[in-house]
Amino acid sequence: MWQIMAFFVGALLLALFSRRVFSNLRSHGFFRFLAFVSGWAVITISASRWFQDLLSARQIVSWLLLIGSALLAASGFYLLKAVGKPSPKGTSTNFAFEQTSRLVTTGPFRYIRHPLYASLILLVWGAMLKSGSLASIFFTLLATGFLFIAARVEEEENLERFGETYAEYMERTKMFVPGVF
Repeated sequence: MWQIMAFFVGALLLALFSRRVFSNLRSHGFFRFLAFVSGWAVITISASRWFQDLLSARQIVSWLLLIGSALLAASGFYLLKAVGKPSPKGTSTNFAFEQTSRLVTTGPFRYIRHPLYASLILLVWGAMLKSGSLASIFFTLLATGFLFIAARVEEEENLERFGETYAEYMERTKMFVPGVF
């Protein structure tokens, strides 16, 4: 019962935090919001098992994915601020860190176009491995699908914003996994 309550409280907080994306349901932010809610479902479903059987192979792989997620997110946010030079101009649905005035192509952005979405994918898959239940697998696949859609929509937005420079960047980098996808 506490998991259901935690899910609804977390989903409500995510909705409040993301409320600006509801003004444009075709923005990448709306699909990212749906991915966050799906990911939160995975975390709440698996919460009671996060620290059980810590030395099992599944737990070790899970923790490696979660650590990789944190490192990728930290690097991505840092580079968006330091290299991307966010400006106050932009769409009302974007967060401040997304208002970059320069295309970031260093660090993990050198190899993949969406390291922050990739970090969220690592997070939900790492959390799913904690329990491996059918419900957590379902919400993991849902979150992954929403992140894929968010990335595609954001690419269209970035093509409008950065033009040919972004098109060239898309040709030389993969979406989420270096050299693969």
